[in-house]
Amino acid sequence: MIKEVIFDLDQTLIDSKDAHLAALIDALEREGYPTKIEWVYGYTSDNIVKYNFKDIPDDILERIVLHKKRVLSNYLKLIKVLPGAIELLKFLKKKKIQIVLVTNNTHKEINEILEEIGLTGYFDDIIGKEDAEPKPSPHPVIKAIKDINFPLEEIIYIGDSDTDIEAAKAAGIPVMINTQCHDTAELKDKADWVVINLREALKIIKEIIEE
Repeated sequence: MIKEVIFDLDQTLIDSKDAHLAALIDALEREGYPTKIEWVYGYTSDNIVKYNFKDIPDDILERIVLHKKRVLSNYLKLIKVLPGAIELLKFLKKKKIQIVLVTNNTHKEINEILEEIGLTGYFDDIIGKEDAEPKPSPHPVIKAIKDINFPLEEIIYIGDSDTDIEAAKAAGIPVMINTQCHDTAELKDKADWVVINLREALKIIKEIIEE
């Protein structure tokens, strides 16, 4: 029986790449850095910048990340809720299954995003960047498990990237990977389920509940 579902946010429940990329480009332009960069799903903004500019000084990196956070609210209109997300969340609520959000975003970013896209009120707990070491560390997932306090076999993690797979597996819970936005996870063969969209995820969860 499933008693808790832990969700990643970006590219799992929502398509937010365009918003985050636009804000990051804004910050890179401000510091005079090239804006044609390689995006790495599951990475935090600072790690994406370091991935593209390996020798970037720490002070400039800090300014870029801070400016990106400040201007993200200017680009929230670019975020889209993925088809099937609300249907899945409503089903879990109806079944009284606990819903937890675990994301590398800050709580300020999370609150702004959820309010903009109309997903406030669905989550029983939210674990953000300030609460634990970012994924792929298992610490935010472990915190989500401890806060709700269900046995590991009664929990499912739903994400989209290698960092989600690593974090969930290290925490000892099964993981479902949603490839709706991208199919670039190199570790997806380690996932317990791989789905093409959230409607397929809902179908699988219904089947598990009815077993």
